Amino acid sequence: MPSNWTINPADRIAVYKAKHGQLKLGPRGFLSNYPPDVIAVINGHPITKSDIIATKQRRVARQLAAKRRVGAVKRAAFVWVFYVGGFSLMGWHVYVVTINRSWWLRHHYNEWLIPEIMTLWPCGCLPGMWNLHNWYPRFERRYHRIRRLSRSGRQGMVRCWAWVEDGQVRRLEHTR
Repeated sequence: MPSNWTINPADRIAVYKAKHGQLKLGPRGFLSNYPPDVIAVINGHPITKSDIIATKQRRVARQLAAKRRVGAVKRAAFVWVFYVGGFSLMGWHVYVVTINRSWWLRHHYNEWLIPEIMTLWPCGCLPGMWNLHNWYPRFERRYHRIRRLSRSGRQGMVRCWAWVEDGQVRRLEHTR
């Protein structure tokens, strides 16, 4: 029993009397002194089953509201740059990876996010789509990771914060 739960003084007297045979308790024990819908007494306050159900419903509603919250949510992420050799999908690729989702940043879909990545991690190149092919190998050399997922072994990865809203990355930040 948690330490913040105490027995009501009247119930303490009843416990003493019950131990010494001076008090006859009903079939519900100490709860015989309370209405029949009371299932517990905490800190002297009677608790009913409807109180417990209402508390649980409020907690579930609060959790669902947090999950359905509209607005950007800050997530731990990685910016992953890697090279794919071969015929299909040959070239450099940029992903933003979180624990449960990843976004492939293609040049014509995410033109605004790639220069932001280049601004956050410049690697000696000016940010801009025109300078992207110079930036890829420099990023890979500066933030190189061991070969695991890229067959060529040419990959760089850096930690960041991603602000995700409506299933899309809206902004990236350095981890400090």
